[in-house]
Amino acid sequence: MRLGIVVRTVLLTGASGFLGRYLPPYLVDSGIAVHTIGRTPWPGRSNAVSFHKMDLLAPDVGTFARVSAIGADTLIHTAWCTEPGTYWTSMDNLRWIAASLHLVDAFLRGGGKRVVIVGTCAEYDWRYHTLVERETPLLPSTIYGQAKASLHSTLAAYSEKHGISFAWAHIFFPYGPHEKRRRLLSDLIFNLLHGVEMAVSEGRQIRDFLYVEDAAESIVKLAGSDVQGPVNIASGDARPLRDIIEMAAKETGRPELVRYGGRPPISNDPPSLAASVDRLRDEVGFRPRFGLEQGIKSTVDWWRSQINAAT
Repeated sequence: MRLGIVVRTVLLTGASGFLGRYLPPYLVDSGIAVHTIGRTPWPGRSNAVSFHKMDLLAPDVGTFARVSAIGADTLIHTAWCTEPGTYWTSMDNLRWIAASLHLVDAFLRGGGKRVVIVGTCAEYDWRYHTLVERETPLLPSTIYGQAKASLHSTLAAYSEKHGISFAWAHIFFPYGPHEKRRRLLSDLIFNLLHGVEMAVSEGRQIRDFLYVEDAAESIVKLAGSDVQGPVNIASGDARPLRDIIEMAAKETGRPELVRYGGRPPISNDPPSLAASVDRLRDEVGFRPRFGLEQGIKSTVDWWRSQINAAT
């Protein structure tokens, strides 16, 4: 257990990614020194954030010795393959299992105490309506989900055996500024702001979307807590996709460009992926600061600024 341990230094992976880029400000505001590792540095600016260039998927002889030498007390591991259109089946999922195990080993050898890994709701059995930690079975249907679930179960067993403080974050559907194209909201907003029609499904699927800043803050709170095991990172406000699409379309001012039913349904697409947030709310003590309407407005405003800057 982690009782009595104070977070002073965090080792963060994936700090240049969509989710990871939002973590350092929350950590720094708490007086925590942050060390990021990866191929590219965190895009923000702070003297409390140090960058260590290394490639965890292609480590050299000294890579993991350098990880140990950082001497961080807490690890937050967000890095993984997330390229839209390929990450569900990519071989990099298997490479990230091995890299993550080496990373955790090096972190612990350097005196690390608290391990927090970012997982996914894709680990769950999607035949269940509401997904509950430690109750809903883990039965992933994709290589991405299987890889995350495999790492999850391995590290959970090792941590329990050796008394390591360990938490696993089941991320649901983060959205917001800096999200890559080829995602529903990013493509929808981008196309509508350019006056281009967007074909979507009928939008009956239930999904739990969480603004990316809320997702980042919840992970920081989880890392600083004594909560052990899996925790859903979600809003608890699951809605039909059509509601979300309509909000975004209205905010762009071009709702007439949305073609509902113009995209055929995806085979085996689960009708509902709703998250229980009892552990996040009651044990971690986190509640989202951004409502869906506010988060979508912020996202549309960001995309509009990017388009204006490019013209």
